[in-house]
Amino acid sequence: KNMDEDGSGTISKEEFATVLDSEELVRALNQVGVDVEGLAELVEVIFSDEEDIGQSRELTFSELMAKVLQMRGSNKITVKDVVEFHKFVKQRMQATSDELREL
Repeated sequence: KNMDEDGSGTISKEEFATVLDSEELVRALNQVGVDVEGLAELVEVIFSDEEDIGQSRELTFSELMAKVLQMRGSNKITVKDVVEFHKFVKQRMQATSDELREL
């Protein structure tokens, strides 16, 4: 199944969520040690736009595969991982604070 369903050259969060339903893909990811359940839970983080808080961005196949392969259980967490996660959480908290102020 082709991940880039609309032929744009990039993969959206929605396109990726669709292919996660593929038993063949799930089997292939499990074979290389990717935690598919964890991957599904982190779709928001994987596709988050670092420049525009609250927006998602599309990824090239190479970018997506690099992020997916980082989800292998044998990988150790790095300082870069912690920094990127901290940045994501901080952006989300700021967006939530801004939304609350508007109420």
